[in-house]
Amino acid sequence: MGDFRIQDVPRGNATVQVTKSGYQGFEQSVNIDSAEFRIDIGNLRKECSTWPADIRPVMSRLRLPPGLCLIRQPNGRGSSYDQDVRTVYLRSGSPVGGELDAMAHELFHAHQHQHILESGLPDPSIFVRDSMVNAWVQTREGRRFVELAGWRETAGRWVENCERWSCGYPNPLEDAAVFMTVWFNPNGVHGSPNLERDAPQRSRWASEFFSR
Repeated sequence: MGDFRIQDVPRGNATVQVTKSGYQGFEQSVNIDSAEFRIDIGNLRKECSTWPADIRPVMSRLRLPPGLCLIRQPNGRGSSYDQDVRTVYLRSGSPVGGELDAMAHELFHAHQHQHILESGLPDPSIFVRDSMVNAWVQTREGRRFVELAGWRETAGRWVENCERWSCGYPNPLEDAAVFMTVWFNPNGVHGSPNLERDAPQRSRWASEFFSR
């Protein structure tokens, strides 16, 4: 993680602790013998869980960032994909079907991120609102989803074209991630017994780009 310098530090024995979301904690006992203290915390490593066997068939169908990490976190914290550290955070304690759905959803966001990079576009900034959305819809996969699903951008706001299965999503990036959760696990929490009937345009898009 780099070399750090801290000035005006009291002399004597101390314990240095460093934490970063998605990484193992770093702790080291040191003797500070000058007012300027330097420490290398290059050994700060990701604390990753093992990906469950049940989700690996989904992973094999997606383009994912190398070394994608899975971190289970306590109840009360929602699942998410952090593009900055290439990590899926999974809320623990979910029912089995719900857990698989949650993993598939966040894995698809990781796939969207990787697809953006492989398309030669700049890495979306976590500090710019909707940067991932705006980048993904420039890719071949994203443009086709917008075209088939009927999304349109009006005055800087995404407007959805609802199908029987789908409605209420804020943008095409999120819509696609939810739909692919169902595509890969039709019997899950958000599943549909007949996607071709309930979401024909989204099903057509998924058939063009992915296998079940």
